[in-house]
Amino acid sequence: MIDFTYIEPQELCLKLKNTENKAKDIIIVDVREDDFIGGHIKGALHIPSYKLSSHILNLVEETKKAKEIIFYCSFSQQRGPAGARLFLVEQQKIHNIKGIQEKTIFPKVYVLRGGFVEWQKKYGNDEKLTDKYNKELWEKKFWI
Repeated sequence: MIDFTYIEPQELCLKLKNTENKAKDIIIVDVREDDFIGGHIKGALHIPSYKLSSHILNLVEETKKAKEIIFYCSFSQQRGPAGARLFLVEQQKIHNIKGIQEKTIFPKVYVLRGGFVEWQKKYGNDEKLTDKYNKELWEKKFWI
């Protein structure tokens, strides 16, 4: 089984700032639940982890032309990696159904190392990279 790779916040930042990358090339999926408040990576799809299994087939279908898909949660220790694995399992099922008759190229799957907690420390105030950032909320460490 193909597994995901971790991507560092700095690397994702460079990818997002690279004007050669189109919005449809890199898909970012935020699987946080109630902890979604306080900001998110600009352009990220918000699919809470408890809803992901019912949306996974659509997500695989909608992202099949993307080059990369990046999952994250608060720390990217549980929900982000679980979302990435679920996505990879569904990709593999589709590949197995289509068989070798059709060459299928799927996006590379990443998990953001450190999740949004690390992202917001570096890029929370950058409006080109982060939407609806609430610095005061993060200073209170509401997720603890």
